[in-house]
Amino acid sequence: MLDSSVLEKRSAARAAKAVGDSALLELHLRAAKALADAAAAPAVRAQAMAVVQRWADNQLCDMAYVHAWRRVLAMEPGRSAAAMLGTDAAAVALRQNTPFGFLMASAAAVEP
Repeated sequence: MLDSSVLEKRSAARAAKAVGDSALLELHLRAAKALADAAAAPAVRAQAMAVVQRWADNQLCDMAYVHAWRRVLAMEPGRSAAAMLGTDAAAVALRQNTPFGFLMASAAAVEP
């Protein structure tokens, strides 16, 4: 039997992960909107691809993520949104290793 402190720590960890997952989903909603915007899409896609290329060049992550993100970024907007925003394990894992961190910084600069 687990003592209450272990159960509390596990519960807190699950809650923290849920908050993080929610923030990542929001980031990818923002990315999907940007990729669907004809004016913004080229710059957003290019910046994300540059991040993915840096990952590959410097071996910063598993190449599976490099290949997955290259595929997603090459898709038309509706398909890329579906790939990024899915609830399946692959989409959740993809969001954990995102090339859209630059969108977080730009959103923070705009928010009061």
